[in-house]
Amino acid sequence: MIFLTLTGKTMEENRRLWAENQAFADGIELRADFLLREERAKVCVFPKEVGVPVILTCRKIEDGGCWADDEAVRTEFFRSQRESGFSFFDFEENFDFPETESLTHFGIRVIRSRHDFCGFPSDFSQFLHRVNAAGEIPKAAVTVSSAFELSRFFEESRAAAFPKIVLAMGEFGFASRILTEVSGSMLTFCSVGGVLSSLGQISPKEAVEVYRCRDLNRETAIFGVTGNPLSQSRSPQIHNEYLAQHGLNAVFLPFPAVDFNDFLALAKTLSVRAAAVTVPFKEAAASCADEASFDVKSCGASNSLIFHRGRIEAYNTDIGGFLKPLTEIIPSLKGKKCLVFGAGGAAAACVCALADRGADVTVLNRTVEKAQRLATRFGCAFGSLEDAAAIKNAEILVQASAAGMTGFEATDPAAAYVYSGNEIAYDIVYKPRETPFLKRAAAAGCRCLYGLEMLEAQARLQFDLFYSPECGLWDERDI
Repeated sequence: MIFLTLTGKTMEENRRLWAENQAFADGIELRADFLLREERAKVCVFPKEVGVPVILTCRKIEDGGCWADDEAVRTEFFRSQRESGFSFFDFEENFDFPETESLTHFGIRVIRSRHDFCGFPSDFSQFLHRVNAAGEIPKAAVTVSSAFELSRFFEESRAAAFPKIVLAMGEFGFASRILTEVSGSMLTFCSVGGVLSSLGQISPKEAVEVYRCRDLNRETAIFGVTGNPLSQSRSPQIHNEYLAQHGLNAVFLPFPAVDFNDFLALAKTLSVRAAAVTVPFKEAAASCADEASFDVKSCGASNSLIFHRGRIEAYNTDIGGFLKPLTEIIPSLKGKKCLVFGAGGAAAACVCALADRGADVTVLNRTVEKAQRLATRFGCAFGSLEDAAAIKNAEILVQASAAGMTGFEATDPAAAYVYSGNEIAYDIVYKPRETPFLKRAAAAGCRCLYGLEMLEAQARLQFDLFYSPECGLWDERDI
């Protein structure tokens, strides 16, 4: 179930938020601690108005909320709402409500909450069992700082086979908000307006329309993308749209990880069937494979992994995806003078594609040693980014580094290059669409190719790898 968390300062604002989002939610968490003091008396009619289960929450500042009054006022506020029709009262672990046992008379169940904003507590499992033994619903919101910790979260949550609410906060915990069937959580929380987005909450519309939360079940196949960072990745939107269109019982999720081995731990726990791989894990993905395609062996990088019968199969759809928009303009690349900026896994796929089709490639990188290693594998020239100033008559420039992405938004690796205006400038970064590299190239009159074109082309190749019946990942019940 999806519960919409309402954080309006007034009940009028909360009613508006509910009216705008009720099609995507099954219940409500009313955060009374966000309300203005004069608005608190107005909550009593709300549960009967909306006609869905409502959790009344009133969280103190030290517990991540906004309630600044003392405990006596908070106790009296909850007491005053016993006959209002709330389905649940949410109490923190250390909140002593003197009349807890009487709440069942009013049809109210107690949720006993713990919020750990600094980490994943060692007594996570013990807390769940202790609260359950007391006849209350445990709610544990923890912060995970790696894919491995998220793996522990799922394992311990799954082992607690009783009603509970569990979620992992922060960037690494996002999957927990979607995979409630895996964790055994009664519900997930969504919000609008960005107030709680830092904790990992998304809008209920995104939960329903992108991730199809209401359709997921224990048989749902799990796919995803891994890398770091993933905040800009459009792969979940692209893949989930395909899955919905084809009626497949599957979901595609972002799985950020500290490193590639960190991701593998989570993939094993969740029985991930296949994964797209982005920077900076593409080379590690290739090296871990039990089986690798010809393209992976050629370029030493993989952007597509299949986990099948205990083995890892590595593929590379970047090469085909990179070539498609380029060869639509220039069918033959033989002899074309190309500069490739970058020397990581993504650059390796580009260099491999160009060199294999007879292009004259030079690899330029901030760290010349990395450029040399990549260029040597394909018999190419190499140099530093500054060497671009001396290169004339290039026909194709490919930006294949992290320049333009989060943390490198202002970086143009081709800043030293002097454009003639006759070049094709191709940036494989797709967010933002207009990178500093492309802006300068376009201003010089160059033909520009955008990263989204490559992303969509390589994704179509991944669809065939991951989701076609011939791939061997599906049995009859999945199709």
